[in-house]
Amino acid sequence: MTKPKLIVFEGIDFSGKSTMARWLVSKLQEQGIFTVYAYEPTDGFIGTHIRQILRKEIPAPDRQTMAVLFAADRYIDCQSIQGMLDSGVTVVLDRYIFSTLAYNCETPQEMTAVIDMHGGFYIVPDVVFWLYMNPEKSLERKGKNPAELFETVEYLKKVDQRYE
Repeated sequence: MTKPKLIVFEGIDFSGKSTMARWLVSKLQEQGIFTVYAYEPTDGFIGTHIRQILRKEIPAPDRQTMAVLFAADRYIDCQSIQGMLDSGVTVVLDRYIFSTLAYNCETPQEMTAVIDMHGGFYIVPDVVFWLYMNPEKSLERKGKNPAELFETVEYLKKVDQRYE
């Protein structure tokens, strides 16, 4: 039996993370590896609240508060992920702590603070794939759907630099 893995896909919005993560899940399942697709923010209570903020349905807090919300959602998600890994399930995750760092932290001090928030529960991934996408092209791919909180070319350029 293959040791279960935590595999993460990262990148800016519309870079193909979800598509590639789902593709990998199907390929691993075809090989008989029990695999699930998961994503952050989750569909849980905190993740749903984050999604409302991202869709601009409710007012957005400052970046640091957003980072805390993502960490709280991730805390709950990591409990679930660890349970799946312990049960022999490989988890392919669409976004993880790297997104929180890239989207919500502008300084090394902010990054350190976010990493410290995750100290007791963060699961180190076995593999991380970063999908690069030109910010202009990513928003082209989005089409005419309403822009979410972080979806401007200027902001995505900053996010992309932080990923690098």
